[in-house]
Amino acid sequence: MASDPPKVLISYSHDSPEHKDRVLVLSNRLRGEGIDCTIDQYLLVPPEGWPRWMEKQIRESDFVLMVCTETYYITGASWASPIPTEGGARVFYSPPLWLQSSETKEGRRYI
Repeated sequence: MASDPPKVLISYSHDSPEHKDRVLVLSNRLRGEGIDCTIDQYLLVPPEGWPRWMEKQIRESDFVLMVCTETYYITGASWASPIPTEGGARVFYSPPLWLQSSETKEGRRYI
């Protein structure tokens, strides 16, 4: 009997349209390899709102893959005042993840 594919959430900053496109390509490739991969770009706006959607995805994922750019790092390091990125987008929900240890009490792994 085949086991369920691993569930992966990709956490990243919206640095530029090109960066978002590269993350989408990565997610689609992982999906093509049989991994249940999720990113925000697959949704317009989740009915529960972005903060709750992100929390739910983190809880339900086996792995969280963090695409750490300078913007992601700086925003996480200055969580109290997120910085705008190109086009005015901001990183709001994901950066605290990198501040956590590589494995949580629930056994989640951050890559």
